[in-house]
Amino acid sequence: MYPKYNNINLFENSSIIYMRKQQNKIVSYMIILLIGSILFLLIATRYKYTKYNIYYGKVVNIEDDNYIYMTVDSDFIDEKNRNYLEINDKEYKCHLRSVSDNYYVYNSTKYWEVTFNCDLPEEININDNLIEIKMSSNKTTLFKEIIKKIKKGLKNARVKN
Repeated sequence: MYPKYNNINLFENSSIIYMRKQQNKIVSYMIILLIGSILFLLIATRYKYTKYNIYYGKVVNIEDDNYIYMTVDSDFIDEKNRNYLEINDKEYKCHLRSVSDNYYVYNSTKYWEVTFNCDLPEEININDNLIEIKMSSNKTTLFKEIIKKIKKGLKNARVKN
């Protein structure tokens, strides 16, 4: 009466049904992975943010004048506007007094000693006080920073004779 049911192999059909369900899951995971990677690339290449360099200086009082001595790299020297320094998250007007003629080399980076004349408040104006100076750089993207890190890593990984 029901000849169709006698010819069905349940094991074969169940594996076919199972494989069909697995294919749908794999395709959906691949689509989610593709959309996620496209979103990451868009954000990494389009979103711009300001990069900050942090330097540490020392406050020195000489004859009632406040001076800040610090060691800086070429990024700080190349910066055009040095009339204001951001010290401990507040901006203070400072005047560049001197830049040393000699430089130091550490890890293939040149460092100079600079001196600033600043009007600092009483809580910072302590002799031999260490302060944190934040300097904003150009706007950059995440993709550019990743490329810089890879190039720096490849440069440092080379064998030097």
